[in-house]
Amino acid sequence: MPALAAALFAATVWLFFPGYVTFDSAYQWLMIRNGEWIDVHPVIMTALWSLTDRVLPGPGGYFLLQMGTYWSGLAALATGLFAR
Repeated sequence: MPALAAALFAATVWLFFPGYVTFDSAYQWLMIRNGEWIDVHPVIMTALWSLTDRVLPGPGGYFLLQMGTYWSGLAALATGLFAR
């Protein structure tokens, strides 16, 4: 299962990187870039995005974090469901 999840993660990143940015997401990214923290958007999302923006500027870093969490969680769930 982990190998399948890794392959699907790679396919998702290859097909959709850096992700789709709506006006709302672009505004949140602008707030992160300017250091503005207001409660219009979820604070934990703003905090995580500001951390990933330091490593990989733009929406790509947060996209990688989301996809990594998604496919890792799905692999852990599938492994747990099929374990004896």
